[in-house]
Amino acid sequence: MPVVPIGTPGLQEARRKLNYMSMTEEERKSYKEYMVSVHAAQDAIETAKSEGWAEGLAEGREEGLAEGREVGLAEGREVGLAEGREVGLAEGIDAAKRDSALRMKSDGMPAELIAKYTGLTTEQIDSL
Repeated sequence: MPVVPIGTPGLQEARRKLNYMSMTEEERKSYKEYMVSVHAAQDAIETAKSEGWAEGLAEGREEGLAEGREVGLAEGREVGLAEGREVGLAEGIDAAKRDSALRMKSDGMPAELIAKYTGLTTEQIDSL
């Protein structure tokens, strides 16, 4: 007779059935009740895990979106302020050049000389 290894597929199931068949009717009833409670507990655990995972995912998304909005707003403000400063500075420099050119022009200075000192074109100076 060949020796059957302990890990042979089906052997554990055969042992379980043999143990079950050797039980009294009362032991079988208790065993069935126990197995029902074990399966119910496993189902409850799996349900709790799934619900917890879904809740955690939803909360994580909400927190991530809120944090993303805050970061986006902060970056937007920073970029907007930098661009605003840049535009404002450029406009201020242009206004100062036009103001200086207008004063030079009113003092009778030639347009070519005004253009040299202000960086404006002679057309811009003539239109002042």
